[in-house]
Amino acid sequence: VEYVDYLKAAYNAAKSVDPKAVIIAAGLSGNGIDMGFEPEGSTQFLQRFYDAGALGYYDALSVHPYLHPSQGIAGLQYHIDATQAVMTANNDSSPLWLGEIGWSTTEDAWGQPTVSSSEVFDWAALIYGQLTGVEGVFWYNFIDKGDEPNNADHNFGLIDVDLVPKAGFDKYI
Repeated sequence: VEYVDYLKAAYNAAKSVDPKAVIIAAGLSGNGIDMGFEPEGSTQFLQRFYDAGALGYYDALSVHPYLHPSQGIAGLQYHIDATQAVMTANNDSSPLWLGEIGWSTTEDAWGQPTVSSSEVFDWAALIYGQLTGVEGVFWYNFIDKGDEPNNADHNFGLIDVDLVPKAGFDKYI
């Protein structure tokens, strides 16, 4: 409810200054519904978002469905379809964006099997080439955030912190 109050205020303020401004809502963890790693109490957050009156106060809805690449595009599509179903049930025809997606090449990232940079590029190719039901996809991150090999957050980039493309970069371009 508090987030929706802020969203409404921000939407009205931005549109009063620039009616063409594009307002992106939420940036929900996972798909906003059931991916299993949402913060405590956020399961079904998307429905509560609608129940609080959010519809009409954004131009696109954003989710952050981080999914291990081994789950495949079918696994990711399942979660996107679930988000779209809740949107449809709430008469929301706004575009769905992936505000963040990617995977770290750090060993044992969040207890998951290690993924090579080449596998990350394969994952990106599937997302950009086969995923349906989304209008915008934003990869997290283009450049590694740091040089600590054991820090998962430092190793999401498609190029390393020294601006050297990682193995498999040719699949991305």
